[in-house]
Amino acid sequence: MSSVLKEPDEVSEEVASIEPSLTVERAVEIARSKQFHSGNGHTDDFSDLSSESDDESSSDDPNESDYIPNETDMSANDSAVLQQNRPDEEDDVEQQDQEVQHAKTVRPRKRKRNPQSRKHNKRKSSIVAGVPYTNYKGKPIPGKAIRQGCTCKKQCFDRLGEQNIQQIFEEFYKMPSKNVQDAYLFGCVKTKPPARRRPRDGSKGNRTNTFSYTVNSQGHEEQVCLNAFMNIHAIGKKRMARIKTSKASCTPPIDKRGMHGKHVRKPEEVREQVRNHFRSSPKFSHIILGMIIKTNITSIQI
Repeated sequence: MSSVLKEPDEVSEEVASIEPSLTVERAVEIARSKQFHSGNGHTDDFSDLSSESDDESSSDDPNESDYIPNETDMSANDSAVLQQNRPDEEDDVEQQDQEVQHAKTVRPRKRKRNPQSRKHNKRKSSIVAGVPYTNYKGKPIPGKAIRQGCTCKKQCFDRLGEQNIQQIFEEFYKMPSKNVQDAYLFGCVKTKPPARRRPRDGSKGNRTNTFSYTVNSQGHEEQVCLNAFMNIHAIGKKRMARIKTSKASCTPPIDKRGMHGKHVRKPEEVREQVRNHFRSSPKFSHIILGMIIKTNITSIQI
């Protein structure tokens, strides 16, 4: 059966009816390019136009209205614009790392231990410095001062002079702690055995040591009596007795205030008995806010 040749206009109308999106000029070109195979002339089958029209639907010409650029079609300027508009992820990551590092270095505010601000330590410091303070009962205590001189036959205050006595007093109360002061007093006390022993009934015991007291006056040691020594340093009999006891045993005095245990603390045996009593009591389960809590009840009175 022979095919009837069609004019290009008719062919273009058929192509346009199949693919309305094609222009007339393009349809004519497609119609002319389609020849009959084996000398049959033009073909009426335009089924393959749909696939070609799909390829032609997206134009490669940038001037066309349906042009869609691909990644390979983007120029360097377009890439630069996109890169500029895109958020800088590297800077964001670096900023986040800096914030994390800053959070690690900055520690939360925490109160620091300041023992010197405690009341009992302030009282100790005031006693060492010889300045007025208020005791734990709220009673004001006056500061230290040089007391009146001695009445011994050696005339200790007159020999030393007021200026030297004042200098000794000030240097003593400039020392940083009570241990340092006691060490200084410990070095000012000298011991020696008694020169003569008299027969005693033994009711008061025999003296084993004789004490002498010296102070530094203008670079050399000056011996003074016990009353003058205590009045120059403004110390009491109890403190002096403690220094003498330490000197007799050849052990430097150490401040032991606050080193004792709790006076009201029960013995460990009693504390262990109380623990065993708690362990021996039965356990009862209580449900509080969805949690099961076991408690010991030592006694139940009904």
